[in-house]
Amino acid sequence: MIRLHAGNESRDKERSKMMSSMLDMDDVTIEAVMTHRGGVTMIDIEEEPETAFKIIGESPYTRIPIYSGSPDNIIGILHAKELFRTLRRRNFKGINSIKLSELMSQPYFAPETTLLLDQLEVFKTRREHFAVVVDEYGISEGL
Repeated sequence: MIRLHAGNESRDKERSKMMSSMLDMDDVTIEAVMTHRGGVTMIDIEEEPETAFKIIGESPYTRIPIYSGSPDNIIGILHAKELFRTLRRRNFKGINSIKLSELMSQPYFAPETTLLLDQLEVFKTRREHFAVVVDEYGISEGL
């Protein structure tokens, strides 16, 4: 189908190549499509709740990895909705008494060498939305 609709212009040929490569995901790993950890918003578990709230509010992401000591040590995932629900239940008061550890969920880790199609199946089965991608030493590489 892609070849049938490809025109002779170089732009059409480039689009055709791109579409073909997207459909050929048999050997694409999750490392190839992950967001590198340099582009990920993370929060230290020791961060003051008010500062964490500000970071989350300014982040374009709703799921924020929580680490302890070093960004390599991800201990949980905080969903922004859960933080906002907690704030609403408290009538938006007492933000400094909120413990991130009580709001976060367990992270799901996936090796960077996992094939993309295999990972998509795992996401469906586990009902996960994303994974923390780790290298062979367990160091987080991205999401």
